[in-house]
Amino acid sequence: MSRATTHYGSFILITFWMTRPTLWMSAVVLSSVTLGCGGSTPDPTPVVDENGQEQEDCDGMLEAYNLKRVGSYDGAGEAFHHWDDAGVSASHRNDTWIAIASEPAVADTEYISLFAAGQQNALEFGAGYRATATGQFNKWRKAIDTGGPDDDINTCKHGMLGRTKYDEGYQSPGESFSTKRNPVDRTFAAAVFDTQLQWGAGEWEQITDAYFEWLKSKGDPARIKGIYLLGSSRGGCLVMMLASRFQNETSDGGLWKKVPIIVQG
Repeated sequence: MSRATTHYGSFILITFWMTRPTLWMSAVVLSSVTLGCGGSTPDPTPVVDENGQEQEDCDGMLEAYNLKRVGSYDGAGEAFHHWDDAGVSASHRNDTWIAIASEPAVADTEYISLFAAGQQNALEFGAGYRATATGQFNKWRKAIDTGGPDDDINTCKHGMLGRTKYDEGYQSPGESFSTKRNPVDRTFAAAVFDTQLQWGAGEWEQITDAYFEWLKSKGDPARIKGIYLLGSSRGGCLVMMLASRFQNETSDGGLWKKVPIIVQG
């Protein structure tokens, strides 16, 4: 994957469409396709906002989300208690940042969608690296109070989260993109800016457990019609592992195993 400022070069996008009892897998090779913010033209000088965040050319298509630090909401009964329950260390919890794009009541949720960015290790990427999955910008950490529990941040609607939500509705497994089939008010969707699933950092099992239990808490498997998981780079590793977990889950009478899943990583 190219690390150019405004476009992604040649890469492989692997899509898994999982249902029971059959598994289909298809691989599509894409070259210089516009999937992130901007196109395949030479890199212009990035637009740097007042915080130092580099906002690539998004044609004014920005969307603000409230980005939350998991470690600030991981107590008993709080939104992200699953990380503490799974035994994820405080350092990883405090560096995990998640934005909730839509969250209907559990009883009303019919679809679950997760968009996960690639590795954001501060030693390698400093203030954060952009991701087409979430629409986050390069140096996104400069736009938030990293010492606080949460902060609002702009994302690019040309990212996959923005495209699926605003242009055609969230992706519905087994169906075409359609707001009628998969409306926002019946879809739980979240964007993970920093998964903390880092190369050589350890705790992969605990971190995956946390995401899995957290996602399960967002819906009733008897009502869920589909799960859509998309991740880039290290985020792709996370969503592949989560898909496997759902396909092998035996709780709730095995209902989670019956839910169709689309995975892209």
